[in-house]
Amino acid sequence: MTVKPIDREKIEEMLLIEQSCFEDEAWTKAMLCEGLECPGAVYLGAFEGDRLVGYLALLVSLDFADIATVGVVPEFQRRGIGKALVETAVFYAARAKVGKIFLEVNEENLPAVSLYAKCGFKQEGVRKNYYDTRRFSSRDALIMAKTL
Repeated sequence: MTVKPIDREKIEEMLLIEQSCFEDEAWTKAMLCEGLECPGAVYLGAFEGDRLVGYLALLVSLDFADIATVGVVPEFQRRGIGKALVETAVFYAARAKVGKIFLEVNEENLPAVSLYAKCGFKQEGVRKNYYDTRRFSSRDALIMAKTL
């Protein structure tokens, strides 16, 4: 498995992963494209051979970075792909000399919360009613951050 930057040519594959992971809560093609056009945006792809099996959207600003979305093809989950994507995002954020990297995650998404904690992220707060979700009973997001 390799992780490397990806661009618009992988949008359709990212969209399929997004839909398989998040169903009716998935980012749209327009949202993925808009994210790529943001100054400081880095989209990372995880590949098994030529197949895109995961991706992460990182938005870097002057003093912090934000992991906007992460998706791994369901049959490839729990194989270290999410961890590799997050660790690579942390590397890019550190290289950009930002002080912190943030993310939001549904408080009931325990596999993701555990992954982020293993990568050194700590809870800094809660955003009430952040998600419009059917996958979880909670709509609250944990704000997690890692100081670089």
